[in-house]
Amino acid sequence: MYVAAVVPPVGAADSVVTASWGWPPAFALPEIYYNGCNSYAVEDIQWGMISLRAVNNGTGPIYFSGSLASPSAPGSCESPQGAYIDLWNVINNTPSTAMTPNFATSLG
Repeated sequence: MYVAAVVPPVGAADSVVTASWGWPPAFALPEIYYNGCNSYAVEDIQWGMISLRAVNNGTGPIYFSGSLASPSAPGSCESPQGAYIDLWNVINNTPSTAMTPNFATSLG
């Protein structure tokens, strides 16, 4: 089981921490994608900030099972490997959230 969540406004970050990591059956598998082929993904940065929020509120970092890409979705140009690297780079940029996700996954 995994929880897919849209990254909320900053005020609701604790809810995403709970949904993605604070519930024992959940595995954090964030979707990382480009919003158009000529821009950069921002979801990796958002998820890194949510993991840092979890550290700062005493929950501890989110241990991401992996990353999720949907390269065949309209407007998405992110490969599974690219999504994994984007997420890995962000979470390992901060020592308190550093970890190595296990999987690079894809929806198509």
